[in-house]
Amino acid sequence: MLDLMRKHASGWLVKIIFGLIIIVFVAWGVNFTAKNDNVVAYVNEEPITVREFGHAYDQSLRRLKAQSPQVTSEDLKKAQFKQAVLARLINTRLMEQQAQSLGLDVSATEIRQVIQSIPAFQNEDRRFDFDRYKAVLAQEGQSAPQFENSMRQDYVVQRLMSYLGLPGIATDAQARNLYDYLLQKAVVEYVLFDAKEFLDKTAVKDEEITEFYQNNQELFVKPAQIQINYLSFTPEDLASSETIPDEDIKAYYETHQAQFTHPESVKVRHILIAVDEDASPQDVQKAKEKAEKLLARLKIGADFAKIAEKNSDGPSAERGGEIGWMTRGQMVKPFEDAAFELQPGQISDPVRTRFGWHLIKIEEHEPEGVSPLEKVRNEIRDILAEEQASDRVTALLDKAMEQASAGAKLEDIAKNLDLRVKQSDLADLQTLRNAFGMTEEAAQTLFNRPVGMIADTPLAIEDGYLLAEKITENPESVQPLADVRGAVEKRLQTDKAQALALEQARAALKRLQDPAQAPKELKALSAKIQTSEPFGRKGFIPGLGASPLLAGEAFDAKVGAWLPEAYEMNSGAVIAKLDRMVPASAEDWDAQKERWTDTLSDQMQREVVAAFLTEVRDKSDIQVVQPDMLQ
Repeated sequence: MLDLMRKHASGWLVKIIFGLIIIVFVAWGVNFTAKNDNVVAYVNEEPITVREFGHAYDQSLRRLKAQSPQVTSEDLKKAQFKQAVLARLINTRLMEQQAQSLGLDVSATEIRQVIQSIPAFQNEDRRFDFDRYKAVLAQEGQSAPQFENSMRQDYVVQRLMSYLGLPGIATDAQARNLYDYLLQKAVVEYVLFDAKEFLDKTAVKDEEITEFYQNNQELFVKPAQIQINYLSFTPEDLASSETIPDEDIKAYYETHQAQFTHPESVKVRHILIAVDEDASPQDVQKAKEKAEKLLARLKIGADFAKIAEKNSDGPSAERGGEIGWMTRGQMVKPFEDAAFELQPGQISDPVRTRFGWHLIKIEEHEPEGVSPLEKVRNEIRDILAEEQASDRVTALLDKAMEQASAGAKLEDIAKNLDLRVKQSDLADLQTLRNAFGMTEEAAQTLFNRPVGMIADTPLAIEDGYLLAEKITENPESVQPLADVRGAVEKRLQTDKAQALALEQARAALKRLQDPAQAPKELKALSAKIQTSEPFGRKGFIPGLGASPLLAGEAFDAKVGAWLPEAYEMNSGAVIAKLDRMVPASAEDWDAQKERWTDTLSDQMQREVVAAFLTEVRDKSDIQVVQPDMLQ
């Protein structure tokens, strides 16, 4: 939230500075010196304290886990997360020092005005609310002085860059060049040498299976698994035993009408005849004609669901084209406009979207309104029951822990508290974490406990706590060869078939590159030559899969020239020649020009800031005095 506030408060430049998270120990000229317990690093003799580093680390970790809850301690170590946090602090300190040397600063009054203008800190009357300000900061683990100092740093950096006259604003021409380059597409003609066609030409010997198994034991490791009995203390689990009077349900309904107001919605089926948005006019017309033929059959009584199941190119085909209920804003605009104009039972004429041509049928139409009480009664009961149960979570957990500390068994605790012992399946560490929404440390606590012993402390899980005992454990082990023989044989056979496919592809390409043999080879391969859909520089080729190497060489090739290699794909091997280039859409440029110009300007400005920081660092004395804190 605070990052969002800064973005709105201080514009593009602070976003750039804080987006550079931040050039980690590269070309620093960092010195490692004697330890000072209160200091992590010195920047031109100015200290970065342990407390300052700890606070920055906690804040950065909180933001990271809000975006990626699954991140582990090992992930952080591999990504050098602590080093990145210190790098950010050092770069900020360097820029503050540069600003100070130029006499640039931001007054307390200016910072106060900026903070008071941030909507998150304002009440319903859009006036600054100090209590709300403190509450929002508390949620982020910050005090007012810490946040205000952080804002001051942001603005000092901005003022410094403005003073230096930061370059890096892209012109329309530069942005158009980037747009044309990145959105240009290629089309190739290719021959696929399918590995499946070579499977019957491969054989795998017993000694090959044994050798592969012995040399790749890590592929067959079965992680440690445990099974637990547990009591779950969450509002959802405790809600089932709560009694909610009808009058409370009715009162909640009457005071929360907005919660049960539903938008206008339609229940939809559709048939999609797919055609790429960049397809030729001929392909677009061909797809439309197919849609019109299907529509003619529907008009004389054909079953829409059966027609969709057999003819639709959309993922809903297996459900007879059923999409279900949709509201405005959930589908692309042409589809939405057509759907909401239809009456129940009506079928649209073909509708073009970027996915192709659609035939749309509306089965039901529900206008905007408030759902009746009977329809939402159970939903309200669950809401109130969970609210009521949430007040009992801590009290029940305390009672359970008292009994566990006195040596009571889990079954007895459950009986005394009118709860039910549940049992998990056998699960490895990651599966256990995902099942309960617990941290790696909490899951590891369960793995480390002896069988039959209740955990010493309740374990935090999503929305509550768990009191658990391990009842079964299977240590990490290597699966025996007998259990994986089939999988090993299949893998080796597939690898051999892949190698044969690649060998055949290379031989064919060599003949195509020989002027004397090329005509005969081309004739032999003519029935297998296919034309790809247009693809971009990232390298995903429809019908073939991802091949950045093939794509890169296609964009560098001459039209009609065979690419210089045979390329391995998941399905086999491919040889290809460039058929044509498809330029970026000139029609779309005007609509997208501003976004592309902003994107390129942002990138150019990042490069300028990075260059400035590199120059400043090269002239600075940076000493890390507690390198062990970065491990």
